[in-house]
Amino acid sequence: MSCQKPYVHWEAFSAQIRGAFDRFREVVSADAIGTMNLRYVNLIEIPEREVTLSDYFAFYPTLPPELPRVPAGFITGCEFAFHNNRDNCRVELTDAVPGSTENNAFLLNIDYYLTEGQQIPPDGVADWLEIAHTHVRDIFEACIKDTLRDRFTIREEVPVAAR
Repeated sequence: MSCQKPYVHWEAFSAQIRGAFDRFREVVSADAIGTMNLRYVNLIEIPEREVTLSDYFAFYPTLPPELPRVPAGFITGCEFAFHNNRDNCRVELTDAVPGSTENNAFLLNIDYYLTEGQQIPPDGVADWLEIAHTHVRDIFEACIKDTLRDRFTIREEVPVAAR
C-alpha cells in the first residue's frame, strides 16, 4: 500500500494496512510472514536557491574542505539494527529534483524492514507495524532540525462563515 497527498494520520493509514492484510489472510494461508517493510519516502522541498544542509538536517553528508562546497548530487545513508537484529532500518538522504529552479529538494528515505531469515506470525503483524512506525517516526525526528520541522507545522483550516 502507499499513501500520497493528501496524507492521512498514521492511525487511519495503519487501519488501511491492517484491513488489506486481513483480506490477504482470507485468501492466503500462511504460518509466518518473512518479508515486510514500512517505508517512508519524504520529499522535502525548501524554497531557497542555496541550502546549507546543516541548517535543516541533523543527518547529512559531511565533506572535507578540500572538496567543492556544493556537490552536483549526493547520497548518504546508514543502516541500523533493532530488536536483536530481527529488523533493520535503512536511512538515506539524497538530493532530488525540485518543482522550481528557485527551490532545492531532498529525499529522506526511511525503510524499516524484517531482516532476511526472520519471520513473524500473522497475528504479530499489527504489533510489528506499530513498532516499525515508532522507530521510523523517531528516526525522522532525529534526522531533521527545528528549522525544517517548523515548515511541517500542520495548519488547521478555519471555516469561513457564509454571508
